[in-house]
Amino acid sequence: MELQSCSEQCNPPSWCSSCRIKSPPTKNLFGGYLWTKDQVDPDLLIRTSGEKRVSNFLLWQLSKTQIWTANVLWPDFTSEHLLEAINSYWSQGY
Repeated sequence: MELQSCSEQCNPPSWCSSCRIKSPPTKNLFGGYLWTKDQVDPDLLIRTSGEKRVSNFLLWQLSKTQIWTANVLWPDFTSEHLLEAINSYWSQGY
């Protein structure tokens, strides 16, 4: 397995010497090199403007996150939209 490049979210780990992985990375090993390693992964991501994609935003951290989309632009996002997102999250049993 060859590593082509290291993401800007990831510091080059010690096992990434000369672009070759010496051992298969585990979730904890890989996650430990991210800039967000000391933060809790998000439970809920609210995406405005009706887009249903994350645009490579926090891909690793969003693996178990509920994504809620709103068909309004960010300037028009209100507290009612926020409550709707939270209610949707809680209704899913999280």
